[in-house]
Order: sequence, then C-alpha cells, then structure tokens
Amino acid sequence: MVANSIPKVVQEVQSANSKKHEWECKKDNALKREEEILSKFTRLKGVFL
Repeated sequence: MVANSIPKVVQEVQSANSKKHEWECKKDNALKREEEILSKFTRLKGVFL
C-alpha cells in the first residue's frame, strides 16, 4: 500500500518544485508592493501630524 503511494508523492513534490520560481516571484512582487504602500502612508502620516 505504501509502495503504491510513493510515485504520487514524488509527482506532487516535483510539481511543487516546478512552481517554486513562480511563488518566489509572487512573494517578491508582494513585498515590493507592500513597501510602496507603506512609503505612501508614511508620507501621508507626516501631513496629518
């Protein structure tokens, strides 16, 4: 039974590894976007103080 599931596990790991670059790019883009948003609010915070 365990031997039957090994190929499926291997396939899932390979599939996840192939998507790793895409995930890293999305993470980098999200971090850049967060930085942009925070910098805009920081400037606005100075206006309201």
